[in-house]
Amino acid sequence: MIKIKRCKPKHIQDVQELINQNFGYGYAELKCLIGPGVTSFVALFKQKVVGFCSAVEKEDYTLLDMIVVHFNFRKKGVGRRLFKKRLTDLKTSTEIRINHWIRKHYPQPFCAKDFGFTLEKTTENKWFKIGRKQEFNCLECLKQLCVCNCAIYKKIS
Repeated sequence: MIKIKRCKPKHIQDVQELINQNFGYGYAELKCLIGPGVTSFVALFKQKVVGFCSAVEKEDYTLLDMIVVHFNFRKKGVGRRLFKKRLTDLKTSTEIRINHWIRKHYPQPFCAKDFGFTLEKTTENKWFKIGRKQEFNCLECLKQLCVCNCAIYKKIS
């Protein structure tokens, strides 16, 4: 049985490995996974991290920043459970955004529309700038300085 728990420091190494395997090595090191203003959860199967999600409180909105599920646990509702937990745990933000990395196999967020999000705009090279801070090998565009596009979804409650 898979349990959804708040992410703790003891989970970080496994979370980083999961992120790097799915987005490109070095990407996890660009992200703030726990800390002030960050709410994050892990999906655990037999105490092993098989999923992760986070939300970052910004000044005037909340960003649903990251969600990743181990390949062997996809299509089993793990991502949806993480997504829902993250939404129900939000504080008082009236605007919620998702910056979706447009990938060949994931052209849109898997359940954002089910939860009332709408596409606001698409931007080019969203991750190029942050890739300059620490290069990572993007598994989608195969570039060290990622040139993938981003779809920005928004929900106002």
